[in-house]
Amino acid sequence: MEGGAVATHQREWRIFAQNREAVVARLEKGDCDGILPAARGFLDGFATFLLEADILDAFDRFPDPRKRRSIPVFFFCNTLVHRPLFRLKRMAPIERTLFRSPYILRQLGFNARQVREGFYDTVEGQTPFTVEAIAECFAKSEADAFLKNQQVVLQRLVEYCPAQFLHGLWGMDSVHVHVPKGAHTQAVSFKVCVLGVWQESVVWPLLWAFVPEHTNETVVGKRLFAAAEEALGEGTIPHLVIDRGYLDGAWITELYQHGTRVTILAMRGMKRALLPGMRTDRLPSVQDRAIVLAQD
Repeated sequence: MEGGAVATHQREWRIFAQNREAVVARLEKGDCDGILPAARGFLDGFATFLLEADILDAFDRFPDPRKRRSIPVFFFCNTLVHRPLFRLKRMAPIERTLFRSPYILRQLGFNARQVREGFYDTVEGQTPFTVEAIAECFAKSEADAFLKNQQVVLQRLVEYCPAQFLHGLWGMDSVHVHVPKGAHTQAVSFKVCVLGVWQESVVWPLLWAFVPEHTNETVVGKRLFAAAEEALGEGTIPHLVIDRGYLDGAWITELYQHGTRVTILAMRGMKRALLPGMRTDRLPSVQDRAIVLAQD
């Protein structure tokens, strides 16, 4: 009351009681709509981010070579994206670890019963959430399909938070991978060239290319960086760090002309080297085409 008048504003209160048995019973029936966990955690926020940044839509564009496509390919892509968050080094624990939150399941359009029992009422069932199903989904995929899809994802990420990428330090390196012979597969070796952005002492991989193991770094490096420029535009990457395996004067000059400064990390014992356009009295300088950092 104020000045003899009675306030007309009223607030409606709603009281919720938590009943875990009722929640479990509803989930057993596949009824997830309207049932939310008491508190949202990091994974819930990450799932929301994927939706807001249209990453799931990008995953849905992944070329699907399967003849039976009843299980959407984006579900498998999203599963592999979540795997590192749990620090799972192997695929086997995925099916019993990921997507236990009803909130995440609802956001992705699935319910608990579908994930556990499959999409169809058949004798053998078609359970989507298995390691075998994930492997079969990507078994016939071409290497270029992964790179093309990553370009779309990179575009979405930059559009969603441009400042995190357009003013950062980028790095490129290659790793060799060897997969031993399995019970039903032959041994295979290949090289992966990775391009990522550096943030707070961590390099976040954003694009990578799978190539034969003996492919020269200058060949795959040019190809991967060209894919990045195709997605983001020339000169969008302001500073690139590479090692001496990617050393190609003509290419570095071309990058400089596009607006990309290059820093080359030399091997121990190498002397400071100069590339065309560099001057010893102005090292380092943003006007130099490249700087070679010796570690001796």
